[in-house]
Amino acid sequence: PAFFRPLLDSVVVPEFQPKSGVKIDTGEKKEGEAADEEPMAEASVIDQVKDKIQRLPKPSDLQGVEVCAMEFEKDDDTNFHM
Repeated sequence: PAFFRPLLDSVVVPEFQPKSGVKIDTGEKKEGEAADEEPMAEASVIDQVKDKIQRLPKPSDLQGVEVCAMEFEKDDDTNFHM
């Protein structure tokens, strides 16, 4: 609104000056870097997940097991929930 115009006109925003020596990782690979590093790591994680899934019990092994939901107050610091 017009009420803020005079105040905003008086605000001085300094020009951005990046700090020297600071490296910002953009996630983009530079020339000469191994391009297949991430897929190898991802494949390793997928293999770990598949291994854990294989070790899960079969549904037939869980016949008769009852699971009950637990209620708790998430904002209560005494139940150690973050």
